[in-house]
Amino acid sequence: MTLEQTLDGLIEQLRAGEIEALDGIAQDLETALATLGRNDAAALAKVRARAAEAASLLDAAGKGVRAARWRLAEIRAMGADGGRLVTYDGKGRRAEEGAALAMMQRL
Repeated sequence: MTLEQTLDGLIEQLRAGEIEALDGIAQDLETALATLGRNDAAALAKVRARAAEAASLLDAAGKGVRAARWRLAEIRAMGADGGRLVTYDGKGRRAEEGAALAMMQRL
């Protein structure tokens, strides 16, 4: 498989959200890189563009994973009994209050 094909596969997996399929991608990229002809400027430019796109998608995937981890930590911090309620207003400002107080205010 060529380096460009390997990068295309990586990009497709990232766009599909198939993070678990990325497990062996480093080895595939190293193998494909070894077969790359160093004298073809046009091919190198295409590979560089695909690599930049893949890097951008990997960065976005990392941000998504970090956001999900942060949100799970928020949910866990609410406690098993739901004693703490975290909400956000229309401007994205965070508000915390006890769940009992929030229920009384809704009535």
